[in-house]
Amino acid sequence: MNASEIPAEQDAKSKQDDPEMIGNLHHIKEISLETRRYLEKGQLHLLGELLHVHWETKKKRSAKMTDPFLDEYYEVARKNGAVGGFDGGPMKEIADVCVVVLANSTPQVESFHPALEPYLLAK
Repeated sequence: MNASEIPAEQDAKSKQDDPEMIGNLHHIKEISLETRRYLEKGQLHLLGELLHVHWETKKKRSAKMTDPFLDEYYEVARKNGAVGGFDGGPMKEIADVCVVVLANSTPQVESFHPALEPYLLAK
């Protein structure tokens, strides 16, 4: 399954009223509402942790949402002070290279991951 197939899998589970998928989507909606409240109150320091919770929740939607390689590097970044990320977020400050994929959808961004992997693995 590639990144463009993940939304179709999620859509199918939603249409089947899969309880895990529906619960996951409701949780993401609550995170989004909380993000809005933080932004409105100027509590920007709390956004990184919400992005982390969002990512951990999103990964539960599909076994193909991430892979062990990405999970390992994400955890390394968190152990070194990153709390979450978007457009690089705090992770870009500790990364050797920051790659920002200018795209309007998550599947477009995620389709870049396999293309970048050989460069990330190079020693």
